[in-house]
Amino acid sequence: MFSPDDRWLAVGVVDQGVVILDVNKGFQAVARVRGFGSLVCCVTFSPDGRFLAAVDYVGTVVVCDAQNGQWTARANFDAVAEFGHVRVLHPLLRRWVTNDTFARF
Repeated sequence: MFSPDDRWLAVGVVDQGVVILDVNKGFQAVARVRGFGSLVCCVTFSPDGRFLAAVDYVGTVVVCDAQNGQWTARANFDAVAEFGHVRVLHPLLRRWVTNDTFARF
């Protein structure tokens, strides 16, 4: 998932985390976000691109600073599996996310 300004690319990785890549530096990894309970299935950026939210298959939600990957919030919430996708029910993410802006892995 690209940030709104196309500066960052966030990708889920197989070690139960997210890597944030700097597009302007040849996709150099600038941060790694960990702390999930399983594989990350969805990521999205805040509308201003300052924060990244990611959720795993067991409902762990991590919100972090997009520049350095430092957590600003972490919690476990219910998630609903629909057609192989996970839709987060937490109100914070609901403000950011529409069906078109959540990258699914």
